[in-house]
Amino acid sequence: MKNEDIFVNFELMEKKIKTVILILFLILQSSSLFSQSKKIKLTEGSISIGIHGDFYDSLSFQDFKAIAPNSTILTRDFSSFNFNSNHSISKFDNPFSSIERRLLLGFKHSKFKNGTFRIGFNHLKTTSQFSIAAFQSSIIDNDTVYTTEGNPVYIDIYRSKSLRANTSSKKILLDFSYLHSLPEQHQMVMYSGFGLQLGMSYQSKININYNEYVGVSGSFINPSTTVKDKEELNLKPFLLSSIYVPIGIEVRLGKKSNFMSHIHLFTEIRPAMSFLKFPSTRTIFLISGNANVGLKVSF
Repeated sequence: MKNEDIFVNFELMEKKIKTVILILFLILQSSSLFSQSKKIKLTEGSISIGIHGDFYDSLSFQDFKAIAPNSTILTRDFSSFNFNSNHSISKFDNPFSSIERRLLLGFKHSKFKNGTFRIGFNHLKTTSQFSIAAFQSSIIDNDTVYTTEGNPVYIDIYRSKSLRANTSSKKILLDFSYLHSLPEQHQMVMYSGFGLQLGMSYQSKININYNEYVGVSGSFINPSTTVKDKEELNLKPFLLSSIYVPIGIEVRLGKKSNFMSHIHLFTEIRPAMSFLKFPSTRTIFLISGNANVGLKVSF
């Protein structure tokens, strides 16, 4: 490993350690702050990991041009291309998925016996988000070849063109929710409520590939590539908001008043409606769903 690589890895590790220390400091400060209040108390902290899915109406070529205004490939003329449309029965059948990680703190208010207010952070990583594909094929020449028996065979030489683009991003969101559970004193508890998320993206990118091939119609020989252009561009941060309904089950690992009675395992699903806004583009409406598992510690 080169010295430069060791230095970069050390810097990344140092940043992660500082982030963890900052989060722990905020939790301790919040705990001491709310422990002095008679009405509001910090009662739990939880971490979870899950899969988040979004479904959306297909984006047009003009949407992609607006998302990546600095692309040189997308400025070309694609008016004669056939753009793929994945529409079938549902209007929202273009899915993409994200890996989700959440850190939440829970608070109790004296007026809400079985209610919990949660606040925290949600991190999403999407490797393949919005995508588009377009193709064009045309006959550019023809020729005649002869078999070993001397019979003529007429062949067509074609040129095909393809355009593919997809975006990726990471997102950080503030997460606010209220949960109501019944009965709270049992070892297994079901809960539901409502929540709101607000945030923005970072390290957003778009990958664009344009290729041209020349081949022989009906031939088993792979066509040869004549043009191969590629762009990987950074995108400006976009805004994201979501309204969701958390539905979950949690299980207390211990029955008696000991350490394990404060440890809970839980699983949660969250149907949601989301809104995403790239700079200089229309607002994109998403139907979202989430499934995650996590660990909760009650104080």
